[in-house]
Amino acid sequence: MKKRTKFSLIAGLGLVTWLYYERDGLRQLGRIAKQQQAEILTAVENLGDKVQTVKQVLQELGTTLPESLDVLAKLITDLEEYQTTITPTLKHLSQRDKK
Repeated sequence: MKKRTKFSLIAGLGLVTWLYYERDGLRQLGRIAKQQQAEILTAVENLGDKVQTVKQVLQELGTTLPESLDVLAKLITDLEEYQTTITPTLKHLSQRDKK
């Protein structure tokens, strides 16, 4: 056999071996990519569920917060009225105690 033919056969065999292992490596990469894709899809679905939960909470806050603010405003008004009524009485009592 000629040297050139031997070299070509060895090089060809090396190339085939390399391609075989590259193909195997690509298959493994494909499996890993599919697994990661599934994990990403699961994470996106979970995120979607969490977004829905937050959206529901915000909607509930949107309905209850104005009512709570109205109650708080009424309480402040009542306290202000109470303060205007009680202040003169307290002044009167403190002056009476001084006598």
